Amino acid sequence: MNDTRFVNRQVLIEDAKLLLADTQELLQLIADQASENVTDLRFRLEDKITQYKKDLSKLQDASVTNVRQVGQVADEYVHHEPWTAIGIAAGFAFVVGLLVGRGGRQ
Repeated sequence: MNDTRFVNRQVLIEDAKLLLADTQELLQLIADQASENVTDLRFRLEDKITQYKKDLSKLQDASVTNVRQVGQVADEYVHHEPWTAIGIAAGFAFVVGLLVGRGGRQ
C-alpha cells in the first residue's frame, strides 16, 4: 500500500512539475502583452508558481524520507528476525511461482 502511495505521489509530483513548466512557458510568451489585466495575472501566476515549487520540493523530500524510513524498518526487521524474513520470502516466491506456472499452462 505504501509503495502505491509513493508511486502515485511521484506521478503527481512529475505531473505538477510539467504543469508548472508549461505555465512558465505561457507566461514568457505573453510577457510582451501590455494590458494591465494580463500583467497583473502574470505576476499572480509567477507568485503561485514559486510557492508551488517550494511545496512540491517539500512533498518530494517527505516522500523520499518516508521511503528511507520504510527501508530502515525492513532492514532492522530482517536483521532481528532473519528466519522469519526468509520464510516470508520463500512463501512469496512459492505463490509467485504458482501464479507464473498457472499462466504458462493456459
